[in-house]
Amino acid sequence: MFRSFALTTAMLFVVAAPAQVSFITRTDSLSDSTQLTFGSGTRSISSPSTAWLVFPTQSDPSYNYGYAITGPTAGAQRPVVTNDLLNRNVFRAHNLFMSYNATANGHTFRLPNDSPFGLFGPVQFFARYNATGLFQRDVVFSAAPTAQMSGPTANLSARLSSTRIGQFNLPRYIVTGYFLNASGVNNVNLITPVGGITFNTFLAPSAATFSMPIARLTVPSNRLTTPPRSVTSTEFRANYELRLR
Repeated sequence: MFRSFALTTAMLFVVAAPAQVSFITRTDSLSDSTQLTFGSGTRSISSPSTAWLVFPTQSDPSYNYGYAITGPTAGAQRPVVTNDLLNRNVFRAHNLFMSYNATANGHTFRLPNDSPFGLFGPVQFFARYNATGLFQRDVVFSAAPTAQMSGPTANLSARLSSTRIGQFNLPRYIVTGYFLNASGVNNVNLITPVGGITFNTFLAPSAATFSMPIARLTVPSNRLTTPPRSVTSTEFRANYELRLR
């Protein structure tokens, strides 16, 4: 499912539209990157717009999945500008170390000329734990997973509040930084509800060009406390979206 979503998203981003002044255009040539480990193996990939990996494969009982997506590419007409990073680990038949590191690499954009306009959209940090059956296992990390998202309307960093998550220790983030909305600058220093948090941002008017500085999501080496007897999975996501208003 995630693989098809990433491919569909990539296809949407690369379709060129007829030239007109209403385009949001990406002006850099930097690439996003994703790196996964599964046991003793490591794989990595980079791409200008969508870098996704499944390791070893989604048909394997256990797998490590991740992607980094930035949009739009040059020529896309009024889409969401987004930095989107995601990792999902599934422990079903193995109890191997897994890890993930992805970067959306500091992209810049030129906005259309039909001003005045502003920018608005959410910054989101999500973390999920799922387990089936009676014999649920905790997942232990070598260090706390972290995420950073920055752009014209926000500069926020998140760190998981624990290096262990499970049925009785559900994931929460510690988030620091600031975001902008109609009320001005909002400083942030909080622990999120279980599962994560969304910050709704707004900036008006915005500049004709803007940058989405390097965004990162890192899930350090992790494994179950004991071998799996049922399905256990973790999911981490960091997402920053901007639209014109």
